[in-house]
Amino acid sequence: MPKNTIPQETVFSWVKEHHPNLYVEIDRHWVWISADLRNDKVTRQALKDYGFRYAMRGHKLPSGKYGNWGHHCQHPVWRKRPTEDGPASPNKETIRYPAPSTVSPVTEARIKEKEEPVASSPVSAPNPKPVVINMNSLATRIRARLAASKAA
Repeated sequence: MPKNTIPQETVFSWVKEHHPNLYVEIDRHWVWISADLRNDKVTRQALKDYGFRYAMRGHKLPSGKYGNWGHHCQHPVWRKRPTEDGPASPNKETIRYPAPSTVSPVTEARIKEKEEPVASSPVSAPNPKPVVINMNSLATRIRARLAASKAA
């Protein structure tokens, strides 16, 4: 969970009050800013301090513009790396994953199939899986006609 959750209206009004020249738009749970802030280090730092995140690829907004800076407001977000506040989310103590030794029967069969030794000569080894062509489908019939016409 994020450190501080702020209501969407509060984030929107903070941006309008402190940075009135920025274009702000709300998309679902997020507040997005669409502005080129490459040369404005002070504004970028203020947005970071308030909880905005920079989206390198941008986020397409309903208006058609792309938002570069987004704030999650009260929507929970996963952290990718551990921080000084604690471990990265999801917390391994709370989420139970299946045991690594649990393998489905289908997966076991595929593993055994791959482990079988392969014959040294591909000509002498029989094809274990014959190819079945369904001639009833239209696409297969068209491909067969095209192949026949190219061969002739």
